[in-house]
Amino acid sequence: MNSKKREVVLVGCGGFGTEVATYLADVMVEQSLVVSDVVDAVAGRFAEIEHILGDSPARHGTYDSIRSVQEKAFVLCFGDPIVRLREFAKIKALGGQFLTVVHPRGYVATTARVGEGTIVAPFAFVGPHAVVGANCALNVRATVGHDAVLGHSVVVSPHVDINGSARCGDCSFLGSGVILHPGTNVGRYVKIASASVVKFDVGDGELAAGNPAKGRKMFVVPEGEIH
Repeated sequence: MNSKKREVVLVGCGGFGTEVATYLADVMVEQSLVVSDVVDAVAGRFAEIEHILGDSPARHGTYDSIRSVQEKAFVLCFGDPIVRLREFAKIKALGGQFLTVVHPRGYVATTARVGEGTIVAPFAFVGPHAVVGANCALNVRATVGHDAVLGHSVVVSPHVDINGSARCGDCSFLGSGVILHPGTNVGRYVKIASASVVKFDVGDGELAAGNPAKGRKMFVVPEGEIH
């Protein structure tokens, strides 16, 4: 292993793990990265991830057996915001760092801000003056319009349109094909069903669906902000 390469730890061996491994395979040489470890309680699709990477990283059931945790960069491969938040906190407590993954075929405006550990998939778009928090996942062909703001640990599914100046709170999930109208506000710990159109604000902890999307309180929202 080339000691000059930054060692990366993938966390999660599911379907999204295979996607993230593919993104990393596309940038590893240029960014001088190597996936040294994969963490998952079960093997899952580890063999497929090995094939995608063309390498055999060490597999771990927990973080305890990873050497030099504080020197490696972690990437969370989960599509559930709650799981992303939980694992992010665990790794932070161990002193771990996070790799921000922006695929070369994704676009992030020079005036936009993207937080640590966030994944920007191929053909995703982050517009001028947009803010995307830490530990988010922007899937394929997701768009975050100008001046839009996403909180921490938000998961944005494929083909979602978050239009200009819209806001989405911490730990929320937007299903495939969701549209947020300009200036709308989605609260914290919210789930928006696929193909829904958000024309009006959605409150914290709501499950919303339809066109226009209507919600009702379904989820517990912890007190305090996520850091």
